[in-house]
Amino acid sequence: MIRIIKKNKNHKPIYRFFLVGLFLVGVYIQSHGQEWDRDKLLSQALGRNNTYLLSASRSREAQSALNSARASRFPVLRFTGNMSYMTNPPGVKVEKGALYPGGPVAVPGMGSIPFPALPDKDITMSLSDNTRYEFGLSLEQPLFTWGRINNSVKAANLGSRASALQMEQERRNIGTALDIHLYTLAYLSSIRAILEEQRRSADRLIVISEESFANGFLLRADLLESKLLTAEVKLGDYGIQETWDNAFLAIKTLTGLNDLDPDSIRFSSETDQDDHGYSPLDKERLLALSKERNLGLKMLSLQTQASERLLAASRGQIYGKPDLGLFLQLGYSGWQDPSLNFTASVGIRSTIFDWGLYQTVRQKNESLAQARLEEEKGRRDLEEYLEKTLRQLELSQYRQEYLSLKIEAGEAQKDQAEAAWKSGYGQEREYLAKELAWYRDRITLLQEELAALVTAIQLESVFSNN
Repeated sequence: MIRIIKKNKNHKPIYRFFLVGLFLVGVYIQSHGQEWDRDKLLSQALGRNNTYLLSASRSREAQSALNSARASRFPVLRFTGNMSYMTNPPGVKVEKGALYPGGPVAVPGMGSIPFPALPDKDITMSLSDNTRYEFGLSLEQPLFTWGRINNSVKAANLGSRASALQMEQERRNIGTALDIHLYTLAYLSSIRAILEEQRRSADRLIVISEESFANGFLLRADLLESKLLTAEVKLGDYGIQETWDNAFLAIKTLTGLNDLDPDSIRFSSETDQDDHGYSPLDKERLLALSKERNLGLKMLSLQTQASERLLAASRGQIYGKPDLGLFLQLGYSGWQDPSLNFTASVGIRSTIFDWGLYQTVRQKNESLAQARLEEEKGRRDLEEYLEKTLRQLELSQYRQEYLSLKIEAGEAQKDQAEAAWKSGYGQEREYLAKELAWYRDRITLLQEELAALVTAIQLESVFSNN
């Protein structure tokens, strides 16, 4: 049926609309008709993220550069061919009588005998045909280049490995960002459940406060205090909703799933993981692991080694160091009597002076110095990051202990106020105020746990093998 529609020019808009409709339905089914766990979302993100795709392209480019550098070790085979045509080929002209003008020749005993001119007419002889052809097959093989080729190959190999590490680094960055957003959604879902309970208590507090104020049993200052508590609940609700929306938007942007349904996301059982209790005492251990596993430091080290090889390759071309090479050539040429020849030679080429090569060596020297400085800076930055992050996690641990104790005390005060209210010795308003404070502390603890978890995830990405 589609083929029939395509043949009818009047139905082209309908056909295009049909294809667009199929595409939109496919996108909808893709985002709504299946569940998305962490692995599926990561796979989707890797296929859509431009930074990762760019690093993958650069890795392939570096591999091609390595293959090109390796090819310089092998011989170069060339074929040459030439065919020419001359309308007036070069020749020799012998005029009539040039050898003997002609006339009588005295012969002893015979008298005078007439002899014709030599030649008896003008003669033109061509030295070649109009057409000439030449064919050649040559082979060039470098034999010794003072390590220039080997160093170039090693530098290309190091560059290829660095590009592969860069691609892996981008993959880890995307995975880390996705983990942070997923954990954020999971924690915020728990916080939103507490906010729902807190909102009901706040609404009840406003109702009884306004009734008491209207009946003259509550001062205006107490009513404003109740309204302030309720406003804090609404403000916190808006803040949590904004954070949730931003995290979900980040996931959609990262994966390219613009129609992603929040209910289709499935969180792993590791959502309740903690921050592993890192402390400043772990600095030396984590620093050793980072130097061994951190991709950024590995890339900087490879770049330094590649700069060293490039400098050695540049130095191999100066100071009169000769290159030794083998040259073989098989030729076939001629016109009437073609000839076949074979030539074998070993050649030496040496640059006595080239100002540009000296400048190239100076440039490679500076590149090596910069690479070493970048590597040293990377180590220092990593050490500083570890120290700051570990102290941050330690402080977060103290905050969590404080908030846990505060929640325990708040729960006791809430229960006591509830008991007093139900026994007639207290007021429901006082109980609701204690309950709101208890909810607020629980939310603050979850927020602190989430912040510590995000910091721990970022820290683990520095020395993780995954």
